[in-house]
Amino acid sequence: MQDSSESKKEGMDRLELVALGTSSTVIVVALIYWVIQVSGVLEMLEMAYG
Repeated sequence: MQDSSESKKEGMDRLELVALGTSSTVIVVALIYWVIQVSGVLEMLEMAYG
C-alpha cells in the first residue's frame, strides 16, 4: 500500500515539473515576442515622427 502512494507522489512530482517547465517556456516566449513587438512599434513611431 505504501509503495503505491509513493509512486503516485513521484508521478505527481514529475507532472508538476513538466507543467512548470512548459509554463515557464510559454512565459519566456511571450516576453520575447512582446519585446520584439514593442521595439517594432517604437521604430515605427520614430519613423513617423522623426
